[in-house]
Amino acid sequence: MSTLDPRILLTELDKTYHTVTDKYLICRNNQKPENIHTLRKRAKDFLYQLYFFRPLNPGVIKSLEKRLETMTQYLGKFNDLAQLINALEYKYRGPDGNPALDELIVIIRDEQDKYLSKVWPVAYQIFWPDRNLSMFSASNY
Repeated sequence: MSTLDPRILLTELDKTYHTVTDKYLICRNNQKPENIHTLRKRAKDFLYQLYFFRPLNPGVIKSLEKRLETMTQYLGKFNDLAQLINALEYKYRGPDGNPALDELIVIIRDEQDKYLSKVWPVAYQIFWPDRNLSMFSASNY
C-alpha cells in the first residue's frame, strides 16, 4: 500500500464517483429495475474504493461509507422484490387477470416504493449533478 501513487487512486475514485453520478441520474429519469440494479453495483464499487481513503479523513469517509452502505442495502431489497416479480412472470392482464396476484404485486411495488423513497434523498446528497469529490469535507458534508 505504501508504494501506491495517491494521485492515481484519487483519479480512479473520481472516475468511479462520476460513473455512479451518471447511473444515479439515469435512474432518477428512468426507474427500471435494470437501471436501479446497475446503480447499486456501481455505488458498491465506489464504496469499496473508499476504504483505501479512510486514513485521510476517517470521520468523513466513515460517514459517507455508512450512507452508501445503507443506500445500497435498500437498492438490494428493491432488486430482490423485482426478482420476485420476475419469478412470478407477472403481467397485468386487465379485468380477466388474477385479482389476488394483482393485489400481491401492488403490495410488492408499494414496498419497492418505500425503499426508493429512502434511497433518493441520500443519493441526491451524495451524487447531485456537478458535484465533485473535493466537496466531501467535514464542512460541506
